[in-house]
Amino acid sequence: MSVIRPAVTVFLLAVLAGTVLGDSIFDQSGIGRDVIPAVGHTRALAGAVTASKDPYSCSILNPFGAALADKITISMGFSHTGTKTKNAEEEMRTVTTIFPSVALTVPLKGFSVMTGLFLEKQGRLSLTMRDTAYSDEGYDIDYRREASVHSVPIFVSAAVIPRLIVSGGILISFLDIREKTTTDFISDELVDGRDVDDTYATGESFAGGFLLDLDRVRLGALFRTGTDLDATLERENRYAGIWSSEDFTISSDQALSAGLWINPARQVTIEADYHRNPWADVTIDDVSVTAKTVERWSVGARYEGDYLWSASKYPLVAGYYRQPLAWESDLTGEITEEFWSLGTSIPIGDERASISIAVEMGRRQAQNTDDLHETMYGFSVSVSATEAWRREIRR
Repeated sequence: MSVIRPAVTVFLLAVLAGTVLGDSIFDQSGIGRDVIPAVGHTRALAGAVTASKDPYSCSILNPFGAALADKITISMGFSHTGTKTKNAEEEMRTVTTIFPSVALTVPLKGFSVMTGLFLEKQGRLSLTMRDTAYSDEGYDIDYRREASVHSVPIFVSAAVIPRLIVSGGILISFLDIREKTTTDFISDELVDGRDVDDTYATGESFAGGFLLDLDRVRLGALFRTGTDLDATLERENRYAGIWSSEDFTISSDQALSAGLWINPARQVTIEADYHRNPWADVTIDDVSVTAKTVERWSVGARYEGDYLWSASKYPLVAGYYRQPLAWESDLTGEITEEFWSLGTSIPIGDERASISIAVEMGRRQAQNTDDLHETMYGFSVSVSATEAWRREIRR
């Protein structure tokens, strides 16, 4: 029986346990939070995977491990994060489930193809205002915004010489923003409003990179071109029946990931990564809409010995990253986010599949005030499996 079927079942049951709620006080643009893929050990290593050769951890950040896959490899994962927010004297709790991360590697003769579906950027914004300045004509306004960027990479990877893997391909990106404004007039003589703005955008970019393996040291780098997305904004007033459409262009910046992997001891590996997010510097018809570049610094460590832990079978994985968020103001100063993670993997199906889990804890902090900060805690789950191309035919 195929090992992929029970692995997919476990993954779907885990996803069904999640809920989607809440937002962050630091998502003022409604699209301010980077998402690290939840495949293999990627989140347990805090995204420090650029120089990884693990086919299970192949993602939009690292296609190089696909070149070493000798079987079809599929990884699926999601993350679930709770947030405790302090906004001045008010404390809020939110919960967010981020789904999906799906990666598929197919080995062919002389090269491998890696593809999947990855959420790269996500944000939510919720505001409520009350205005009674116009005598008896007071009103309440509820504004909500949800935005996301999903990308589908199609990478081809090959080992051109035993120590050098090269990879390149195309990334197809989809941006979706939905804004909803509800106006509730206190006076029954006035007409309430419900405006819905939907923005859809698609575009392509290209990427290429290499992984150089020097036994106890590996160097990896992946460059990604900017993206021009053809966008359409549709506006609709649900009460008045007014509809309009507008076309424009959304452009992202270039991106770069670079990683250094070292093996200082037989049972320990360490990796340090730099990643520049392409969706931090965004323009709409050449007008900038974000405040700063987001550059993430990550470090991850893996232990595979048997001292205090049976890590030869269940590797112990830890990670840390730090990065700014995509906006700041005179009130807050720079907003920084830092995260710690700890995880392991459990082999299943005669070790042709594994479940990777990680617990996570982090915080967001405003530079200029202690009254704006968030504490985050959560977990991620990834199910990975391999399947041979051919099966023995019994007669």
